[in-house]
Amino acid sequence: MMTFIYIIIGLVVLVLILAIVIKPKNEELKSFPWADELDPVCITVDEIANGTVNALVVYHNYGRHGSWQFYDGKDIGERKPKVIEKAEILKIDDTLLEVVDLDSGWKAKENLKGTNG
Repeated sequence: MMTFIYIIIGLVVLVLILAIVIKPKNEELKSFPWADELDPVCITVDEIANGTVNALVVYHNYGRHGSWQFYDGKDIGERKPKVIEKAEILKIDDTLLEVVDLDSGWKAKENLKGTNG
């Protein structure tokens, strides 16, 4: 359990650093849905980031710096979290546009892009 807490703390630090360093690269990225220069990234797992599985659970936590999280519904305890730009996750799975208006503090859980087999 402590390892998981250390991973989350490390992620928060990484997201804060990325929020300072990453800026939208062009006008296209500045205009994508839910663009926010102070919150340009989201947290997910490798399988979603590389497109091999679909995001089935979406969290929009309060605050900034990685407040958006995308998971496949499986246990993440042994997997490493991955931080990617929010614009990039929309390129991987454009059906996530359905949840970009999710209010802070809410979770969406459904099959957004078919089944994971």
